Amino acid sequence: MILPAMEQQIKIHIQDKEKNEKDIYAEQGNLLFDVLIQNGISFKGNCGKKRACKACMVYFEEEQEWKKSCSYVLQEDISITISGLLEEENMVLLADSQKSVKTSTRKIDSISTKKSGHLSIKKSEPISTKSNLIQEQKNVASEDKIGAARDVSYGMAIDLGTTTIAFLLFDLESKEIVDQFGIMNPQRIHGADVASRITYGSEVSKVKELKLLFEDALNKACVHFKQYFDQERTEDERKLRRIGISGNTVMMHILQEIPLTSLGSFPFTTGNVEEVSTVGREFFLNEELKKQFWETEILLSPCSSAYIGGDVLVGAVSEDFDLSDEISLFLDLGTNGEMLLGKKGRFYSASTAAGPAFEGSFRTQHVHGTRLIDFLVQARKQKWLDEYGNICDRFFEKGIPFGAGTYLTQDVIRSIQLAKSAIYAGIMLLCKSYGITPSEISKVYIAGGFGFYLNVSSAIFIKMFPPELDKKIKVVGNSSLTGMKQYMTGEFQERMKKFRGEITNIELANMEEFQECYIQYLNL
Repeated sequence: MILPAMEQQIKIHIQDKEKNEKDIYAEQGNLLFDVLIQNGISFKGNCGKKRACKACMVYFEEEQEWKKSCSYVLQEDISITISGLLEEENMVLLADSQKSVKTSTRKIDSISTKKSGHLSIKKSEPISTKSNLIQEQKNVASEDKIGAARDVSYGMAIDLGTTTIAFLLFDLESKEIVDQFGIMNPQRIHGADVASRITYGSEVSKVKELKLLFEDALNKACVHFKQYFDQERTEDERKLRRIGISGNTVMMHILQEIPLTSLGSFPFTTGNVEEVSTVGREFFLNEELKKQFWETEILLSPCSSAYIGGDVLVGAVSEDFDLSDEISLFLDLGTNGEMLLGKKGRFYSASTAAGPAFEGSFRTQHVHGTRLIDFLVQARKQKWLDEYGNICDRFFEKGIPFGAGTYLTQDVIRSIQLAKSAIYAGIMLLCKSYGITPSEISKVYIAGGFGFYLNVSSAIFIKMFPPELDKKIKVVGNSSLTGMKQYMTGEFQERMKKFRGEITNIELANMEEFQECYIQYLNL
């Protein structure tokens, strides 16, 4: 009897710049990118193995050169250095513009992130994310409070973003927030932006893969929240009563298992964009989640178009944007730039393709896009950059030193120029379509994680926003999360129906002036 040959095991020795080390093993013939992902090492801002970016570059010690892990097939033992990875780490949840809450630290039994995001192999080390804007979260409920709240029925609001997923647990009766949790969207292994997800999710089987990745994230949130569920109560009492999810139109299609192809090409037709109300046994693919939430109500927020999703709608309504008697602008700045303009009874909407330029900027060095924008302003003032975004001769070859061994390179500058120009052009053309100038806008709401940290004066300096909007801006944080909480408790479902009927969607790409306007605002 001839036994089948076993696949040869390849040893991959990994280290970071701080010389932390780890060995992992994989079968010969596998793609290095896939093996790293399977072992908890991922790359923020990657293009989904389309070989169109450099986010997944790793350094091969023996050959002393950088290579794309998405192009490297394992044939023999290798030793690599990885600096551009991103492990699941605590996410800052922006419940509202007045206060922010940082999720409690947790332990990871593999590779974790510390010290400027570099690879750390130390096992089960708690992670914490630091920011001068963030206060350490104290436990929302002490042991006594948890015990006293045993009769509470819970709801969970979820903001399913392209880059991050935020979870909010609250008391359905009192509507008080109990706890929050955040995580990177695991779907990012198939690309950092919406376009990559659309390309990957062209078939039902692929869409289900993406949905299962979301369900993996939900599982982790449930583990985080488990302290609030008394195991001595009956199984029915322990279940969440309601789960509400908001997200962009692509994310909502994924949750409904609708192929994404039509969202990626003109005329950008959608599947179902209405509210979805179902129960866990009908919704989940994961058998454990299906059993756990068998009778739990699942509510998906409605969308407006292929560009304007439920996250923008619930966020806008939560700020009473739909009731304003004055012309206002609502901007959701993240992986995409969604816009709503108008006043009560008449609204226009549009979307610009920012890609991961803001949330994923400087992705291999773990620098947030808002810091980069502030640095661009200083670089212009120091004449390290000219108005066209060109780096001066002094720093041309390597880039402008940013600190901690990172450099601002020409390709990063260009990505920011393209994204900010698209937003500026979008605002100008949305105003023109509505029949106003930017000076006639009374109030501007900026939502999304990127907007929360944005220095408005810096954004205006690099021509991301028209100068007429200065002093009119209100930062509202994660309005999608708080808006979904309100929506699933029935606070404004009827208003949402009316609001959706008052929105006219503008196709910026079909406007003759768009390209000219877009080019006009590329300069810094």
